[in-house]
Amino acid sequence: MPTISLTSLIVLLTMVFTSALQTRSIDPMLPVIAKDLSVSLRDAFLLSSSYALPMALMQVVLGPTADALGKVRVIRTCVTIMAAGTVMSVVASSYGMLLASRLLTGAAAGGIIPMTMALMADKVPPAGRQAAFGRVMSVSTAAQILGAALAGMFAGTLGWRNFYVVLAVIAIVAMLGAHAFLESDVTQPRSISVKRALSDYGRIFAARGAWLILLGGVANGTLVVGMFALLAPLLHERGGDGPFEAGIGIAVFACGGFLLGIAMRWMAGRIALPRLMQIGFALAGLAHLGVAMPMPWPLTATLFALVGFGFFALQNCMLALMSDLVPEARGSAVAMLLFAVFNGQSLGPVLWGLLAEHYDYAACFRVSGIVLLAMSMLAMPALRRSDLPRKMK
Repeated sequence: MPTISLTSLIVLLTMVFTSALQTRSIDPMLPVIAKDLSVSLRDAFLLSSSYALPMALMQVVLGPTADALGKVRVIRTCVTIMAAGTVMSVVASSYGMLLASRLLTGAAAGGIIPMTMALMADKVPPAGRQAAFGRVMSVSTAAQILGAALAGMFAGTLGWRNFYVVLAVIAIVAMLGAHAFLESDVTQPRSISVKRALSDYGRIFAARGAWLILLGGVANGTLVVGMFALLAPLLHERGGDGPFEAGIGIAVFACGGFLLGIAMRWMAGRIALPRLMQIGFALAGLAHLGVAMPMPWPLTATLFALVGFGFFALQNCMLALMSDLVPEARGSAVAMLLFAVFNGQSLGPVLWGLLAEHYDYAACFRVSGIVLLAMSMLAMPALRRSDLPRKMK
């Protein structure tokens, strides 16, 4: 089986870091951006969804494109577009322009982390894939820790626009590294065929258990990451300023993912995938029920370590399952899973925002926690009925 050179691995992980740095960094800054651009907090929530939605939609296109032209080629193109979109965020003079820049960078992000995961599945033997995914997640979550923490600090001091200057510089450096050092993974690209892409997706959807994995992806996005837009106003209600405390909470969430990445080296092969998925749903659900309880904001933020561990445990398991449903179309399979997750992320802030208007932020976390716990109890029986996981190919 082919392997990844050290140089290519370093550059790939740099791409992952660059993309992940932007993923959740805007959430702590939403109240400040809303005030600065004279829009409502509800309108500002769309800036979170506007990144995740195109990131989700582009999976449908980028998966088959990467299978045909090469995953590295897609990554190079996407990081270039991301750099341009981030520069656009720096100079955005209106809410509409900032929204457009988020749409552009979100669309580009759709081809970086997903295609890196698919490339790992191509080049790493089955026994080592969960550990490889764990390493990528460790880099991704480290970036989310840094991004969320810096965003919270910048929002209250130097301003959200200066934070985007930092992101733009990092994105440009990553773009230059990708074009200079990243090694191609395809020697003879084939033409992009809509018929072939539809055929690949048809085989993925027809695979036993595919819909169950995709449903888990939607739930993971909606019930976990989709709640982040509510964190700043919730912590503001509990005596914090909002942006800084929300940045801490999201950083703690990423710490949970970082710990999962380290622990996965031990858990892979010792804990069965169905059991690990059950644990992931349970931890996230219990933590959300805790967040719903009245307590000082530092304790609320601390609970997000459990949320992060649970979320990334679920993500790791679903990636391992999905990448082997149709091995010859891994780019499309991984893209379809992340399409489900990112659609859940984009839908979450809208749905929870509507619920919060009629009840309160704590009630939203309470509902999410109950649903996650219910899914924990249903996960193992459902996976067994679908004969998942089957023998990895």
